[in-house]
Amino acid sequence: MTPSHWQLLREPLAGARVPRLFMGGEPVPTRTWRELADAGIDALNLYGPTECTVDAVTAPITGPGPHLGEPLPGVRAHLLDARLAPVTAAGAVGELYLAGPGLAHGYPGHPGLTAGRFIADPFAPEPGARMYRTGDQARRSADGLLEYVGRVDRQVKLRGFRIELGEVEHALGALAGVTAAAVTLYEAAPGDHRLAGYVSGAAGRPADLLSELRRALPAHLVPSTVTVLDALPLTPNGKVDHGALPAPAATPAAAEPAAAGGVDEQVAEVWRTVLGVPDVEQSDDFLSLGGHSLAALRVVHLLRRKLNVELQLRDLLDAADLAGFTAAVRRAAAAGPAAARPTLTARREAVR
Repeated sequence: MTPSHWQLLREPLAGARVPRLFMGGEPVPTRTWRELADAGIDALNLYGPTECTVDAVTAPITGPGPHLGEPLPGVRAHLLDARLAPVTAAGAVGELYLAGPGLAHGYPGHPGLTAGRFIADPFAPEPGARMYRTGDQARRSADGLLEYVGRVDRQVKLRGFRIELGEVEHALGALAGVTAAAVTLYEAAPGDHRLAGYVSGAAGRPADLLSELRRALPAHLVPSTVTVLDALPLTPNGKVDHGALPAPAATPAAAEPAAAGGVDEQVAEVWRTVLGVPDVEQSDDFLSLGGHSLAALRVVHLLRRKLNVELQLRDLLDAADLAGFTAAVRRAAAAGPAAARPTLTARREAVR
């Protein structure tokens, strides 16, 4: 069964004897791997696309994980870069190609699709052999085992960064209390794309999950929001249905309202406008609400225009919360009005 399906049956099967469990169809979350390993269930992780009829790589679900493991007998697994050169360094990411006698001949009636996926295997001992491009990214651990990273076709580009959604899902799924995780890219406003996280399980407050993620991931990989669901929607074959996930929920951090009136209210109003949220609170963090560097520039620009204060981008990005940034705005206001900015013509003349 898929790991997502297992989460639905885990409680009904509690106390029942499971002679052997085969996991496949999607990556095994870290939490599920640990649960099965700790329970001592005889479980195997089986990886393989249908084109390899069917399983190609396997690993016993014991000890640290998760990982794909090693090729089954008769299967050749190649980890290659974009030029089809082997990726050999431990931890380096490449695309996984599979070869061997279990490989299908192609897709009937679709020669173009076949040619794009079933390509010549330059590493085969016999001439004319082919290998299958899985579209999965993987790496080798220090002990040589294959580890799943994510899908090539689930890569997104966000604010100049290439992001593998599977990598973010893996980190989110490893947090305490999370039984399943999914991450999608959504458009919060025209041209404003953000990452949204979804979890199921007794995962606690979304704000706490985001705080934990910031300690584990670079800032550009941390979702803007996390939505807690009773269960993630599944396709008929038991995989997470990303298209059926609901619209992301806002992730508030506390219940203390922003102070009304004066500088406090104007700063809060700019945050609401730029971030597209109905309300903000004094303990809210800009990044937690979906903020990023481009949005921060808008905040600085709007407050310069509204309050005539000289602000720097770091004033916002270094602030712990709304209250801290408002204090920085007050200090800037006390220092005097913003200096007149040179016109574009003046800047061009200076460059000349």
